[in-house]
Amino acid sequence: MKEKTYTKTNGQIITYLHGGDENKPALMFLHGITARAEFFNDIFCYFENDYNIFAPDFAGHGNSYRRIDYYFLEDFLQDTMEFIRNVVKNKLYIIGYSMGGRVGMAITGENKDICKKFVIVDVAPDIDPIGLDMLIKTHLETPEYFDSYNELENYLRTKRGIKDDKVIKKQLNFYWKKNEQGKITTIYDKKVWDVSLEKIGRDCEFLNKAVKNIDIPVLIIRGGDSPVLNKDDALKLKNNLKNAKLIEIPDTTHAVITEKADMCADCIKNFFNG
Repeated sequence: MKEKTYTKTNGQIITYLHGGDENKPALMFLHGITARAEFFNDIFCYFENDYNIFAPDFAGHGNSYRRIDYYFLEDFLQDTMEFIRNVVKNKLYIIGYSMGGRVGMAITGENKDICKKFVIVDVAPDIDPIGLDMLIKTHLETPEYFDSYNELENYLRTKRGIKDDKVIKKQLNFYWKKNEQGKITTIYDKKVWDVSLEKIGRDCEFLNKAVKNIDIPVLIIRGGDSPVLNKDDALKLKNNLKNAKLIEIPDTTHAVITEKADMCADCIKNFFNG
């Protein structure tokens, strides 16, 4: 996978990863909040031989442009639609994780004949308030800077309770960077969390309407122990979709697509090929 850039019509820069076989069907991966395209590194390999892969960084994430004000769902939607029209240029498959799944719901609910099949990973229009509160609290309580990667790793292990070495490595590589002053800080713009509960509520209402307009086949993947997508919301989403299948991967959390990349890849490939 190679990092490339796309310059929007207004001059803003979107970075993205591109790889696979350009002669094969297009497949787009959409990452979650605070992550970036490299989040999917563990699963790309399962699709590179059979798809032309695109994985953009949302605004405020990775090396894509930063906004001077706030980041809203409609902004991510507009950017992604422009990217599809001007970069992908073909009907495509979409795999959307967390926030990327919500953007995917908006794309497929509002635009016919763009997507062939859609995979939603561990998210729904409705967000579990306990899980949302946990995510927001975790990031708001995180110090803005660390003096070293060792100090950051110790924080992740002791304060966030992350024990898995693979998860620690992913956090260090894809969420943090060393700035010009030598301090370790986030790769994403912290303003991505500056969204009011009222705005989140409006987004939930909009997406619950959007999913009822999705006509294409949809696969929902839920982490068995996910604090973000509870069973009730997963079933509600499935029932609101016209053609959906729900799969639960046991012994996984919200990051199910990287925790069990092989199992998720098998489920997705069977779904795409079915």
